[in-house]
Amino acid sequence: FQSILLRAITLNFDIKILLHHEMGFLPKVPWFLPIALLLLFQKQSFAETFSPDATVVKLPEDNDVRKEIDIGAANASSSEIVVPVIFPVTNNDQLCVLSQLLNERYVPLGRSYEGNDWESSAGRYARLIYKCESNQCEVNLPKEHIYHLTCYQHSLSKEDTVARFLEKTSFGPTKRHIDTWDYSKDDLNPSFAKFVQDELNKTPTYHREYFRKRLNPRSIESYKYGMSGPQACKKNSRWRKYAFTALDTHLSSGGLQHDSGSGQPRPNPRHKLTIQAITNNGQTAYILSYADAVRTVVYEKFRNAQTDDELDMTKSYYICYVTEIWGGA
Repeated sequence: FQSILLRAITLNFDIKILLHHEMGFLPKVPWFLPIALLLLFQKQSFAETFSPDATVVKLPEDNDVRKEIDIGAANASSSEIVVPVIFPVTNNDQLCVLSQLLNERYVPLGRSYEGNDWESSAGRYARLIYKCESNQCEVNLPKEHIYHLTCYQHSLSKEDTVARFLEKTSFGPTKRHIDTWDYSKDDLNPSFAKFVQDELNKTPTYHREYFRKRLNPRSIESYKYGMSGPQACKKNSRWRKYAFTALDTHLSSGGLQHDSGSGQPRPNPRHKLTIQAITNNGQTAYILSYADAVRTVVYEKFRNAQTDDELDMTKSYYICYVTEIWGGA
């Protein structure tokens, strides 16, 4: 009624504008005239929802069988391109598909399922319009084609219905959750509504918060500033099993310049690996630092990979190659 009243107010204004344009003055229009006109048009529209010459098609009784249907094209005049066809909506636990035989292929035109109105299918016939009323739907179909109707019957147990519901509303059902569901009533919708409301009433937990609280990614570069996360020897600090990374070969405290031979970027100036020897209780240890950051401590001297000679542990060295594995750097 509110919709009719709103439209009546709009129609009343339109009538006054029209009369003022035609008659040159603004007459008084009775307040009930727009409502009466709307009710009259509404009654006529209800009566004329379906075409009087539409062909009524019954749903096939056999399931899983594609059956050709007669849309009444033979009774249509030669000037008509389309013919109106009326289909009943499906029953519960039923799916019916209307398809067209085109180039030896079945192209879907529409469907009705679970007692819902007919609706168009995606694709070339997505613009088909189904007018529905009182469990029936009418659609205009091109008469120069062959159409088939296929119906399927399928039902789910209560357990499967609950599992399907939980698949849509949670991260997935568990066997315990399905087994402990309340199956005392035939209609499961109230229990579904209660589940959703109970979930909304819970204090939310956030995956982002959980992830960021435990996030501590590897620092692949060393800087004198801007280090994120706990520092060395602090709580929750992380350590890798190798001391140097591949980026250490290009580490720079300033800009980069390209090597004249390889064309690869080189630090300017390049950092060196520095070694500090300390002796404690007769045992000598070597502290290895790079870019003014302590990387690790070793207890044996380095050896030349080619000659197996010991290296001078009092000198500084460039890092030319790194293998990021335990013992590789």
